[in-house]
Amino acid sequence: MQSFASVAPISEALPRILLVDDSHERREIIGASLLGDGYEVRSLSTLEGVIDTFESFEPDLALFAMSSGIDGVSLCGELRARALGGHTPVILIGEDADEVSIARALLSGADDYVTTPVRVIELSARVRVQLRTKRMLDALTRIRAERDSFRREASHDALTGLNNRRALEEAVAWAMGRGDMFAVLFVDIDHFKSINDTFGHAIGDEVLKAVAERLGHGMRPQDMCARYGGEEFVVLLSRAGQMVATAVGERHRIRVASMRFDRPDYPAKVTVSIGVAIYDPAAPDAGSDSFLRRADAALYEAKGAGRNCVVLARPTMPAVRPPSARPDVSGQAGSVRVTMRAPSTTQPPPDLELSPRSEASSSIEREFLRRLEARRTSLPILPDVATAALRLASDPNANMLELVRLVEKSPPIAARFLAIANSALYSRGVAVSSIHIAVVRLGLGGARDVLFQLSYEAQAAGLQRYREAVAKSFDRSVRAAHVCRAASAKIGVQSEYDYLAGLLHDMGEAHVYRVLDSMPDRPSDKFVRELVGRYHTTAGAEVARAWGLPEEIARICAAHHDASPSTPMLRLVMLADLVVDASFDDAVSFDPAKLQLLGVTDALATSLLEIARAASAS
Repeated sequence: MQSFASVAPISEALPRILLVDDSHERREIIGASLLGDGYEVRSLSTLEGVIDTFESFEPDLALFAMSSGIDGVSLCGELRARALGGHTPVILIGEDADEVSIARALLSGADDYVTTPVRVIELSARVRVQLRTKRMLDALTRIRAERDSFRREASHDALTGLNNRRALEEAVAWAMGRGDMFAVLFVDIDHFKSINDTFGHAIGDEVLKAVAERLGHGMRPQDMCARYGGEEFVVLLSRAGQMVATAVGERHRIRVASMRFDRPDYPAKVTVSIGVAIYDPAAPDAGSDSFLRRADAALYEAKGAGRNCVVLARPTMPAVRPPSARPDVSGQAGSVRVTMRAPSTTQPPPDLELSPRSEASSSIEREFLRRLEARRTSLPILPDVATAALRLASDPNANMLELVRLVEKSPPIAARFLAIANSALYSRGVAVSSIHIAVVRLGLGGARDVLFQLSYEAQAAGLQRYREAVAKSFDRSVRAAHVCRAASAKIGVQSEYDYLAGLLHDMGEAHVYRVLDSMPDRPSDKFVRELVGRYHTTAGAEVARAWGLPEEIARICAAHHDASPSTPMLRLVMLADLVVDASFDDAVSFDPAKLQLLGVTDALATSLLEIARAASAS
């Protein structure tokens, strides 16, 4: 039978190992074993030159013996402090086998500790395990770098390095969803065709890059600049009204006009025309397309006025609605801001059948609204670890170690991460006991989703009356999250927030139950259901904003019971709701009218049922 030591490791290149040991005999034994395993080995007998060797040799793993002449703990700490080797694992070899010495060695940054006398087969296995982990981390780093590169290519213009049209349109839609006033500037290079015809397309490209650089340098940190196409650029100004937007537009116009190339083969002067449009939530545009068309029309006015000038677009006229009409959000995402104010004259959604309200029930509702408005029971607090996960998962340059440290501070959360990482979905047959590896397996996005699921699940804690109701709401939400994840690609609505959108769309129910739980008088079960149905969408949007979630999720919380979906993500969540409702019934029959409204087939909806039914058990 072949021994462990004689099986060469699987690797793309010959793994390199640095061995530092002042014992000649032990160095020879370990070195011979490592060479037999198929590794390239470099040995040192003293600490002299270790750092230089580490930098030049770039080992895949380091073995440091602990002796009177070699302080492996200090050496390991120095390497980690210098950030040398990246994911390079370090194994310390020491004579002390007591737990204090081993703990000190591991806390210094070592990945493993082996006691003497060294058992060669055991050391070979430990080396193999550490190299396997390093290969996984290296592969993850490469994948993340490729992902970040693809993301940048998808959202940035290759010539100028600015955001592209797709990224700009997404930013405009998001800004409209916030419900704040903002502006866009359409910037077009004057007579650009003649520049290309006279000086050539190569010089034309240099002019485009120079204008892009001028516009970029004149940006505020919260603003955005994009190349919209050809010689046209768009600047998005956050929270800017007419006065600020026109002043910024004039500043950009002057900055571009002041450019001088000082070369005979370049144009002597370049100017731009600018069209400005203001988005006013009090008189919102019908959608992002119509808003951008207003800015484009203002740009053409600037061209017609002689170029090299700034023109402000005409504002939209506020829509006139009957006093009793409900705001129409079907045509535009986020045009109506949702608040917690709900006076006694507030009308319920038309699809909610209410029982006649007695004087007692009206009194209870007034007290409920007062507490909801005053937040006497306060919005649920999002744990710091979930807040950090949301931020890190949205940051392409995020440091995963930061999330690992946060997870490790909470033993219950750490235990849940290990359980999920070792589940059939993620384990791939290899068990892990390290929180770091568990987080790596789930990825930042998966870790974020798990943490928000735990935060939602915790909303039932401390309830005296409605714990079972919140648990049922959570069960429905987990099913919806799984359906959203499965359905997103099938109906062409792919988003990194698909799971969160399904999970959190009904979280306002938990908040309403917490408010009701704090009240001294207990309403009837039927009246509780009415209050939850009437107010959970508004409460959910408020919680989403308090938690700092993307505005898109807040809008989904507010509008997922609307008559028709106004955004692709809302369509996804409404489909998940339909499937989850059906998942609790043995006999399933989908309403053809609802399927047609959502643009899905009966076969697709049926295929999602098993996912919904299995989600609760998983």
